[in-house]
Amino acid sequence: MAVTGKRGVGIPTILLHDGEGTIVTIEMKTGETYRGYLDEAEDNMNCVLKDAVRTDINGNTSHVEQHAPMFKRVKLWKKHKGSIPTLGQGGGAPRGQAAAIIRKARVPDKMKLFSGAAAALFVAASAVLTASTQAFFNVSSDFTDNFPHHVRQLAAGANDFRGCVAAFRPISDDVFFTPESPKYVEFATGVNSRIDRRPAAVFFAESEKDVVIALFCAKAYGLQPVPRGGGHSYEVLSSMDGSIVIDLASMNAVKIVSRDDATQTAIASVQGGARLGNVYKEIYQQGGYNFNAGTCPGVGIGGHISGGGYGMVSRHYGMAADQTVGMRVVLADMTVVEATPTENPDLYWALRGGGAGSFGIITEFRIKVHKVAVSTMFSIYYDNSVSFKLMRSWMDYFPTADSRLTTQMNVDKFGTIFRGQFLGPLWELNELLDASGMVAHGGIKYDVRTDKCNILGTKAFMWGDNCNNMDALKTIAHPGSESKGYAKLKSGYASKKLSDEGIRVVLEQLNACPEGKYNWIQFEAYGDD
Repeated sequence: MAVTGKRGVGIPTILLHDGEGTIVTIEMKTGETYRGYLDEAEDNMNCVLKDAVRTDINGNTSHVEQHAPMFKRVKLWKKHKGSIPTLGQGGGAPRGQAAAIIRKARVPDKMKLFSGAAAALFVAASAVLTASTQAFFNVSSDFTDNFPHHVRQLAAGANDFRGCVAAFRPISDDVFFTPESPKYVEFATGVNSRIDRRPAAVFFAESEKDVVIALFCAKAYGLQPVPRGGGHSYEVLSSMDGSIVIDLASMNAVKIVSRDDATQTAIASVQGGARLGNVYKEIYQQGGYNFNAGTCPGVGIGGHISGGGYGMVSRHYGMAADQTVGMRVVLADMTVVEATPTENPDLYWALRGGGAGSFGIITEFRIKVHKVAVSTMFSIYYDNSVSFKLMRSWMDYFPTADSRLTTQMNVDKFGTIFRGQFLGPLWELNELLDASGMVAHGGIKYDVRTDKCNILGTKAFMWGDNCNNMDALKTIAHPGSESKGYAKLKSGYASKKLSDEGIRVVLEQLNACPEGKYNWIQFEAYGDD
């Protein structure tokens, strides 16, 4: 049905090419605005818009099927005053190049997302387009199928990123934060305050659909999308200056979806923003299961699995990534795909430690969880008189120890904490510790060993030396300033043990720490193969 209302000369502006056609907005002399798809029929010389949105002078909108303002289509290319603006920034392609760009310039459908390690943090470097192509990027058919034309047109013509998101879903001040927001500083960075990031905005995504919308709007406005899981990146890679932080922490549901009683295993569906403490509690409460992942409850599962994911049963059961059987992933063109050993297997490989989680925004993990019949926990604290002997004994024994025994040794200038988990009875653990030499050096200030922890209690013990203190596993979806620290942290791998001289150098550096400061080093023995 054609619109028979007022017609007149308007000023056309190309907005973007979204995979279905060219979106154009036309400001009429009457004050109303039309935004729609340019009719690409070859015999049509008029600038006819189809499936358009009309905005009147009062800001009211309505959907119309077709609008034909009274000027020739060629004016869109040759008579347009000034350059064609890029979304949200101005500037763009010279008018003489407009037609060529519209027809030829297409950003690749599946642009890689780049990032550094933890928290499933994927920086879409390719989405920051050049001035001449920024307004013309493609989106997937998944996106166009799920969002009506007129909604996409409203989003593309919004004044800013927030307006773009608001075209798709209601948005409030408790899910969207800019530098002007009272709580902006609470959420602008992750838990490490050492690096002060200043993103353009932080958006708390509440669903996979929100992730798709945020990615579309970030690309439409030439902003760098930076997904954030737990925000525990040592170098605060989950936030970048001038970026849009897509925070997944509200997406934290955990559910057992299948069970195999014969093998005492199950498959759990875990949303991409869940934190480890929440995952541990949910899988235990839904069937008494364990997952081989890290000791810090507040770490997000996204960055953890994407980087491998080491925990206190990993020497026996493997890394968290080894137990990940499938994922749902939002790609840079807004396609949502499955990544499994048989469906997109290359992506499945890459997202489990093959590229530090840099190829998509993971909205769901499916993980294999298992029951552990017996676990014995221990924590031994020594004074600093035996630090050298402990480091020597630990390095000589534990990298090749029984795979059921996983240990952690933390050394500072005050002493050493040696703790771990053994998948077996207390008497057998005692024999292994005796054989290691770790209890023969003296200097012990306390020694706790227990086989009374349930599966969930083993997680609490590693965070607080107490099987029964489940408060140790509590997490906050969106931690504020009360949960932040200030530290320089770095991790690395060693393929061989330190020499005696190397151990002395480490201890000298620890002992040189100035008063009022704190430093420490943590050792974990993965294995010898």
